[in-house]
Amino acid sequence: MAIRVLLADDHTVVREGIRSLLEREKLTVVAEASNGREAVIAAEATRPDVAVLDLTMPVLNGFDAHTTTLAPPSLSVKARFAVSVVT
Repeated sequence: MAIRVLLADDHTVVREGIRSLLEREKLTVVAEASNGREAVIAAEATRPDVAVLDLTMPVLNGFDAHTTTLAPPSLSVKARFAVSVVT
């Protein structure tokens, strides 16, 4: 089974580059987001195994997106992902 990845960065060229590297290693990018709020929504919808989050994104930064996804019990997703923070 392929590892499912959520990729979030506010710079399109960075997302495209990371996606290319991940796919070359046979990982599956299941969602992309351009800000932290979109990342939280995408995590709920796709339930990735791993999230690669940019630390400095608009609306909600990567750290807060990670915390928001993991912390509130009201969230329907029980995230199981590890987080890599990139700049």
